[in-house]
Amino acid sequence: MAEVRALPWNGLAVASLFAGGGGSSTGYRMAGYRVAWANDVVPEALATYRANCAPHTVLDGRDVRELRGSAVLDAVEALTGRRELDVLDGSPPCQAFSLAGPRDRSWGHEVAHADGTTQRSDDLFFEYARLLDEVRPRAFVAENVPGLLRGVARGYFKRILAALRAPGYRVACRLLSADWLGVPQARDRAVFVGVRADLPSEPAFPRPLPWRHALADVVPGCLRVEAEGYGKLHVVDAREPCRTITASGFSAFGDSYRLVMADGERRRFTLDELKAVCSFPPDYVLTGSYREGWTRLGNSVPPLLMRAVAETLRDRVLAGTAP
Repeated sequence: MAEVRALPWNGLAVASLFAGGGGSSTGYRMAGYRVAWANDVVPEALATYRANCAPHTVLDGRDVRELRGSAVLDAVEALTGRRELDVLDGSPPCQAFSLAGPRDRSWGHEVAHADGTTQRSDDLFFEYARLLDEVRPRAFVAENVPGLLRGVARGYFKRILAALRAPGYRVACRLLSADWLGVPQARDRAVFVGVRADLPSEPAFPRPLPWRHALADVVPGCLRVEAEGYGKLHVVDAREPCRTITASGFSAFGDSYRLVMADGERRRFTLDELKAVCSFPPDYVLTGSYREGWTRLGNSVPPLLMRAVAETLRDRVLAGTAP
């Protein structure tokens, strides 16, 4: 984290909705951005975010439904001296669209989440779109689970896409694979990128790397990982990227993720190993218990995935369009 803090500012400011424990924010910081403002409602997520964020970041713990764009712009003005945001980032809770969850059976209802909170989440993308309209950043990034693009959720996807375009943005969505962007974990995310219509650029996405990290690169001596879920035992060779780390992986299945080591030991991940699998810096502070740390990591956008997105925005979308 000292290296992240020491990076020179690239002049761009980002605000993050549904920021969780700071995965996406860390990715932007790795790309030289400064985070002016961030929001989440989960107390333990806020505690983790607060333990790692820069002193200039305004952390807001209100429900997104209570927020107004002026709060974001106030923080941006305090940081940059101008009342225009470069990038609005957001990761609306995805449980309503996950292929592992109840999907359409939960739509319109409050449901319990892995972090112990109860909330309706299928409407939160529209709150993001409302704030997008109020803040009107030069560009935006929103991410969610790939289940949003599949099956019965495609109707929601079309409504979300229309809501994001309505304030005057050119918008595209792509499925990005974290394991092709430097993360030693097989994790796919649906990523929306929007560019304000008065700017000359088009939405752009990072190009995949020519290589992938394996689990054994970050957990030396590991032969394979075994994970129980959905009535099956999933086995991944350590020469491949790790199976997706989910927020419910520990709390729902107990010690279901098991490492099988070269010396024959079978054990669960340490939090330091989980941070490496999720591409967090080794000294990133996780507050709370082991279970709470697992939940923070499982819910987070891998920082290296978001760094790739942020660098693409910086170099191919926002470069040469300074206000």
